[in-house]
Amino acid sequence: MKLSQEVWQKGWWDGYATEVAGAFVDYVWLESRAAWIRAFDNTLLLGLFQTQEYARAVITAAEFGAERQQIERWVELRMTRQEILRGDDPPRLSAIIDEAVLHREVGGRECQMGQLRHLIECAARPNIEIRVLPFSAGAHASPTGAFRILAMRNPYPEVAYAETPKGAIYVESPDAESFVLTYDNLRKLALGPEDSAELISAIAKEMR
Repeated sequence: MKLSQEVWQKGWWDGYATEVAGAFVDYVWLESRAAWIRAFDNTLLLGLFQTQEYARAVITAAEFGAERQQIERWVELRMTRQEILRGDDPPRLSAIIDEAVLHREVGGRECQMGQLRHLIECAARPNIEIRVLPFSAGAHASPTGAFRILAMRNPYPEVAYAETPKGAIYVESPDAESFVLTYDNLRKLALGPEDSAELISAIAKEMR
């Protein structure tokens, strides 16, 4: 009940409400209140990690019919979302990234190199943990793709989020537990934070 009451309170994202799907406005609201965000990505990097150039390339490719001005508004929204990581009480962010994401040259080689360098800087923050799921891990627990788990402070429930071709889905506790188990299994296969940072650096050097 408290969750449903608060969702109607205004926030900085209201300025974009008419430009994105309603389901994504809900996600931004959850993201802004999360104490701990767990994410798995196997195609593109999490929006909270993206540089402006990378985000522009991603959005342009996905929204190929959109006008340039609209694309820039969406890029602005993505950059503004990242402010939660720079606040006085930033959320804990744990990310597992498939190695394939690191090799995908989004926006070209220069753009991808800049993005990888930025990712290394993100990994150095005390509230952020980045682990790479290496190719050597083989088959894994999430063949269907990316998802997020957003844990909020009491009394709010833990919420899992995943995008599908038919739109986004939200799963609340206790049903979100299956996402948690999937994340934990992926984490067991992933490299540790230090080895992950070394691999990201090595891939960035190979792109020079």
